[in-house]
Amino acid sequence: MDLNLYPPLPRRKNFRIGILGSGFVVNECHLVAYRKAGFNPVAIASRNPDHARQTALRHGIPARP
Repeated sequence: MDLNLYPPLPRRKNFRIGILGSGFVVNECHLVAYRKAGFNPVAIASRNPDHARQTALRHGIPARP
C-alpha cells in the first residue's frame, strides 16, 4: 500500500535558499535536509553573526564577498 507520505519535490532544485537563524534546528535538520534533497542553501543570517559564520562554515555556505 502506497500512503504517499512525502510531498513531491519540485522539478527545479536550483533555487537559492536563505536561512534565518543558526540554532539546533537549522544545523541538525533544515540544512541537512536541504542538502540531502539536492537544494542549494546560499546564505545564512542570525542575530549573532559569529553563530551564522560557524553554521555557514560547517555546512559549506560560502562567505559573502
